[in-house]
Amino acid sequence: MLGLLVGPLADSYGYYRPTMVLCLWAVAVSGLATGLSTVLPVLVLAAVLGAVGRAAIMPVAQSVAAAVFLDDSARRRAVSRIQSGGPLAATFGIPLLTLIAGGVQWRGAFLLVSGLALTVGLTLLRIMGREGSPRTADASLNEIFFAYQPVLRDRPSLILIAAACLENSGVNAMWTYYGAFYVQRYGFSIEQVGWVSLAAGCGVFLGQMAAGTRLGGRPRALFIGGCAGSGSLIGLSVMLPLPATAAMTLMASGWLLHGLTMVSAVVLLVGQSAAGRATILTVYGSAMSFGMALGAVFGGVALAAAGYFALGVCTMILPTASAVLVSAGRLDRTGGPDER
Repeated sequence: MLGLLVGPLADSYGYYRPTMVLCLWAVAVSGLATGLSTVLPVLVLAAVLGAVGRAAIMPVAQSVAAAVFLDDSARRRAVSRIQSGGPLAATFGIPLLTLIAGGVQWRGAFLLVSGLALTVGLTLLRIMGREGSPRTADASLNEIFFAYQPVLRDRPSLILIAAACLENSGVNAMWTYYGAFYVQRYGFSIEQVGWVSLAAGCGVFLGQMAAGTRLGGRPRALFIGGCAGSGSLIGLSVMLPLPATAAMTLMASGWLLHGLTMVSAVVLLVGQSAAGRATILTVYGSAMSFGMALGAVFGGVALAAAGYFALGVCTMILPTASAVLVSAGRLDRTGGPDER
């Protein structure tokens, strides 16, 4: 929720040096405080500070891409490459940091993250120019609230954000419990469950990269197709009595389609929203986080009620509902065939 404060400030004070660098430095300070802390209150404050920075970096980076690249194809490629940082971090960054922590302990791993964030912030400070536009708003709660009013009045953007939240809820209903599923059904060890995570992460990465090609030229159709396919494939991987390799392949294919939906949603939002780019993308990021938490709840209820088959059904229903929501709603304002 604290990340929602950053979007309007970025739109008002500038995306580049003022916001991106400060967000990275917030992550750096958070990692440093975590690595050196010996008391719980400092850890809590460090977590809050780091959460604000992490919540804002991706939306602001995507806003930079939308502002710099005016051509649709170039903008789409930039957004897909920025978006791919998420699955790359989860797929390769976490195992790498745990490996490093084995040698320098967990405190050393947090200090390394802090140093990396500081280095990237200094690099951005050096290579990114200053924006010419002056400050356009005061840093007050009233101005921040006012910045979100166009979002609340913008029905197409609200439909798209709600649909993205539903789709993310569905795929994460299964993902929250995937480790237990593969251990119980297939007898996987912890190391083998790690290979499942790698397959899913690679699927998301490939989907996000593919969305930056000519395949992403019709983002609305891509979003609908991705929503319909992601939940169906991931859900079937749980519901059907498949060999482990086939289940992993089906699941990874579903996550590939999920990657397509993530990029196409961002492309649609920055192309159509009446609100500032950073503001609308911050709302989108918060909705995706809320969807992840909601999926864990729905998945847990389904699993407790009727086992993994019900979990698969839940995984299928929510993304399918998001596809229907976008199919039935009008996302364009021009009345033409374009999907902007």
